[in-house]
Amino acid sequence: DFVNFTEVRGMTELNWDGNPDADNATLKVLKVQGSFGFQLDVDSSDWGEYEGPGGIVKQVKVKSTVNFRPYSDSIYQPGHLLITDFEKYNQSNQLHYFFLALAEFRAKNGGTYPQCSSKDFDTVKDIVN
Repeated sequence: DFVNFTEVRGMTELNWDGNPDADNATLKVLKVQGSFGFQLDVDSSDWGEYEGPGGIVKQVKVKSTVNFRPYSDSIYQPGHLLITDFEKYNQSNQLHYFFLALAEFRAKNGGTYPQCSSKDFDTVKDIVN
């Protein structure tokens, strides 16, 4: 987690002035110590003396980059699919392959969805198999 502080008396170096590039814009929380305490990843030995009580702390959401495989690779080899219901263990795989078959059906039939007919059902089922 990351936090920033405002209205802290004494330790003015801790107060954030709104500048997103400031050193104290986001401070990393190393360890949560109970409901109202935490340890920060900062050296405060040269700072002023805290004149508490007071101050406002806010949690800060920090940008992060997440890398994924290309869609063209993942569509046919999805890898690990999230299991959301352990009673329906293989449902994620089944749904994935059903939607692949549905997309292929639409591509072969001018973009139309299958109708409620046994012919269309058999066509989609054959694609899945």
